[in-house]
Amino acid sequence: MVVTLPDHRACLDVIQQVKSIAPKVQVFARARSSRYVPELTRAGASETLDEELNAGVELGRRVIATLL
Repeated sequence: MVVTLPDHRACLDVIQQVKSIAPKVQVFARARSSRYVPELTRAGASETLDEELNAGVELGRRVIATLL
């Protein structure tokens, strides 16, 4: 299951509900901020994507590409 809701509390609710119904389901969650990653992981997310970190990495990659 993939959870990409913009509100981290809603993401937590969805993850907890899914895990209570189907504990073995893998849940991939997007964290709007790095500060929410630990909460989503504790709630049962199998993988958590940090939106801020990934956006920063991609921006840096594109800047470097234009300089080369």
